[in-house]
Amino acid sequence: MTLVGTYRALPPWRRLPETSRPKVSVIFGRPIQAAPGSEPSAVNDQIVKAITLGLAEAEAGWYGALRAEAEGTFAAVAGSSAGSSTGDVGDSARWQRIWKATAPDKSTRRTVWVK
Repeated sequence: MTLVGTYRALPPWRRLPETSRPKVSVIFGRPIQAAPGSEPSAVNDQIVKAITLGLAEAEAGWYGALRAEAEGTFAAVAGSSAGSSTGDVGDSARWQRIWKATAPDKSTRRTVWVK
């Protein structure tokens, strides 16, 4: 299960959720099966891969995420905030990740001037 948009709905520095009703999506993936006696790091890698696939689905759609998974490029589709399948967060600084996560949605942004 991947949650997209929760950072915008309730940033860590706020006590109450945003009043503007930001878009929050819940994406359900395939179940993760841990074999008896499997290493925790192997299960952790499966979880990271499932979350990254969910983020790729939010970015590129269901078919785009499945296609990127088959090609092995779904970490790039999910963006730098998802990291890679090894679990690293990326080269960007913390403030840049916060800036990107709180950027206004282009689809819901109202304009003052009518075109």
